[in-house]
Amino acid sequence: MIRNLLTVFLKAILTSNALLTNVVELDGHTGQWSFSTRRLNLHLLDVLHTYGGIVLVDSTRRGKRMPDALSKTVPIWIATLNKCVFERLRPHDLKNRQLVFFPPYLPETERSAMSQKLDGFVDLLMNSGINLEFISSKLQKPMRPLWATPNSTLSSAQFEDYHTVVLVTASKQVHDGYSREYGFLYVQGAADDEEEWASGLGPLVFWNHVNQVLSFSEEDYAPNVQNLLSKVSSNDTCIADANLVSNALTHLKPTNIFIGDRSKFSSLTNKRTFLAVNFSSQALNIPQEIHCPIDSGKKGAQNFRKQAPKLLLTLNESKPSWITLDSLFLLDDQSGKEIAPCFALLLLSLFYDSDLQKLSMPLKLETSQTHLDKHQVRQRLIKIIEMHPKTNPSRAFLIAVNTLLLSSSS
Repeated sequence: MIRNLLTVFLKAILTSNALLTNVVELDGHTGQWSFSTRRLNLHLLDVLHTYGGIVLVDSTRRGKRMPDALSKTVPIWIATLNKCVFERLRPHDLKNRQLVFFPPYLPETERSAMSQKLDGFVDLLMNSGINLEFISSKLQKPMRPLWATPNSTLSSAQFEDYHTVVLVTASKQVHDGYSREYGFLYVQGAADDEEEWASGLGPLVFWNHVNQVLSFSEEDYAPNVQNLLSKVSSNDTCIADANLVSNALTHLKPTNIFIGDRSKFSSLTNKRTFLAVNFSSQALNIPQEIHCPIDSGKKGAQNFRKQAPKLLLTLNESKPSWITLDSLFLLDDQSGKEIAPCFALLLLSLFYDSDLQKLSMPLKLETSQTHLDKHQVRQRLIKIIEMHPKTNPSRAFLIAVNTLLLSSSS
């Protein structure tokens, strides 16, 4: 099954004229037509701008032809950005070109209902504090989705007047959700989470050794991949783990704050003076470390809310002051996905303005609710997401941050 699914990926990408070096996973939702400013995925615009198109691959469970992520979430994202640029930012450009696309098999009532919400989504995007000039500069022409399933035949995947976004469903729709094929049991949607089956194989190593990987038998797939990974260079492996975004620590310019994975810290400690706040389970065991292990999930969010004021106090009492150091590293075990950016959000809200310039008089956590509101906090979160697209804090952690900053009882 692994080989067959990888073959589907390969065929889908090679039949398009969009160059792709990675596969991006996007979550969908059923019946909830919304636009998230927390998951803007603006790093995809760099790929579109560079190569002219992109291929997104997802899978879906039994009974479904295509996942909601590809039939609704991504088309809403495309339409919102298209309308933002070509109806609001550059309203005279391409005014007769279609900007909204939904799969034709969706009921007309559903397509109409989603279309009616798009102007509100554009308002939300434009008022979010996102760098609109960046979006406008990357989209020289609108995006247009093209849907493909294992039953599709693509003669071309390029539209001259559009950036093509090929939305590939890797799952073959089968009766009852499973079938016997090529001597294996095929379960529709089983490949949704690549960490369950890829055995550490990343996109760069895959494409550099594509023929070899596709020749592996099902029984020997995992050991053969491990053997392959042991032979490639360490640099190759590091890059292969990246997901169109650097895995190194991210600098939140123009501040001195860096966020990211603890494991990427060692190669970046050549700064003259620095301090590291380490939220991961393992200590760095260096003099400049403040180790405060915090887990993800609701219990982790509760612990974060409890520990954050103590950490702020420790930082404020540091000599020399942390804000004057060359670098402040905020580290966790999740590639800077949740805990580190949430603490960075506290620091940016208390010590920096919306343009990330230092405040002459930093705010105190005890009185911050009189100076901040949810919109201002969200603006700073979006700044973090722009620079570090992996940022994806859970609702529990965002509630913890908002409670600390906006509640008088914090």
